[in-house]
Amino acid sequence: MGADSVRLPYFAQLFLDRLCIDTYAAERMLLDKVETDPATNTKNPLPSSYLSGSKLTNVTSRLDAENISWSVDGMDRLYRSHGHTLEEIHNLRNGKWGRIPDIVIWVKNTENALSVVSLAKEFNLAIIPYGGGTTVSSSLNCDQNELRPIISLDTSQMVSHIRAQIFFYAV
Repeated sequence: MGADSVRLPYFAQLFLDRLCIDTYAAERMLLDKVETDPATNTKNPLPSSYLSGSKLTNVTSRLDAENISWSVDGMDRLYRSHGHTLEEIHNLRNGKWGRIPDIVIWVKNTENALSVVSLAKEFNLAIIPYGGGTTVSSSLNCDQNELRPIISLDTSQMVSHIRAQIFFYAV
């Protein structure tokens, strides 16, 4: 069994119990902001998707046919709508978000990525590549004036197998 397939089911609990680090605190805080606007104590829904109806059905059917994972879940969409600039974190902590991606698509390889680009061209969809969300350049922010549905193209599942070799030369 390789290191990439080792399961650590109690790892998060270890952090909480031994180190007093709650690995889910930020997620719970964000969920609370989605559910309730602190200023008005009312529901604070996520922006609705621009991708709906037959266009959504056509896009997701093609993704399913090519065995490409996707989601239109609000939290998946919100999670990939920001990086880690001070402004973005402030807005999230205060339940303020603008336009968020309409669909999240996870690609596993170059062929998947090319299929999604072709699909985006065919259905007139905008693409924002997502590699891990650690950007500090606001590059994951959706353009508020973009009228096309926006794909968050999540490449974090793409796997590269790199073999390192060391050569020793006799001097």
